Amino acid sequence: MKRHFALAAAVLGAAIRLSAQTILPISDYGYMDQYSMNTRHNLVGSDACVPTSTTNALTFLQNSNPSIYGTALSGSGYVNWRDTDDSLISFMGTQAGAGTYDTQFVYGLVNYFATLNVPAPTLSGVFHNAGWGGQYPRPSYISEGHPTTTFLRDALAQSAALVTTISYTSGNGGHGILVNGIAWDDQSKTGTLYFVDPLDPSQNYNASLDPQVLGPTLQTTGSISLDLFGHIVLTYDQYEGGLPFNGGSANFSTVSAVVDGALALYAVPEPGSVALLGIACVFLLIRRRQPAALSIR
Repeated sequence: MKRHFALAAAVLGAAIRLSAQTILPISDYGYMDQYSMNTRHNLVGSDACVPTSTTNALTFLQNSNPSIYGTALSGSGYVNWRDTDDSLISFMGTQAGAGTYDTQFVYGLVNYFATLNVPAPTLSGVFHNAGWGGQYPRPSYISEGHPTTTFLRDALAQSAALVTTISYTSGNGGHGILVNGIAWDDQSKTGTLYFVDPLDPSQNYNASLDPQVLGPTLQTTGSISLDLFGHIVLTYDQYEGGLPFNGGSANFSTVSAVVDGALALYAVPEPGSVALLGIACVFLLIRRRQPAALSIR
């Protein structure tokens, strides 16, 4: 009997390892549209995918951890999100025609956190050929290479906000998206990626209003597989209709891109805070074990 239970457990464990799925609630994410930034920074909106995805990521951290952040990370509502995106564009050095470099993405976000009066989220990332060095040395929490499905799954399993960069296989630049889920089969090496695309992040728009992006957040999906080098390749129908809230046509084109970077933002205390908390707990435990002092009246 025990042997049968052990065999059943082994089969179940193998099935879990072969096919795994983690999807975080899409309603917790922001729906900031990168084209909303075209009225600022000299029409940089077309290239503001990374700071815009980061804004939507910060909104997710707020919504999923209100006791820690309140609305301090990105503000409350679309107008505040636009202000946050505006700040991140400045901190990250995002430029029209060039976008955001990985190094400036990471360092700009850290510098933005330094302006806030709440605990900074803990960062962990993987970037390919980011160009660390000089004024941007590689931080200890960043690894060189391509993100793996294991990295993405582990980050999502810990409810991290996951900003991911992709490079088109056509060679025509790249993009930044906000991943909220992954379904992956280790046997077939195929799966589905769930994300918020800052090119088309909302279910509703209204050209007569400001803000023109009304929400709720739109869930985008794409198929993923591995190339000959073991790197994740994402294929999906990408919106290309210009400004949807200014009458852009709903045109889509199928794109293929390699996932070449990912930054996970965890809503947990910094290691120093964890150490201080541990010391406090030990102190309280010692106090509880000591004999109660005599009360003199």
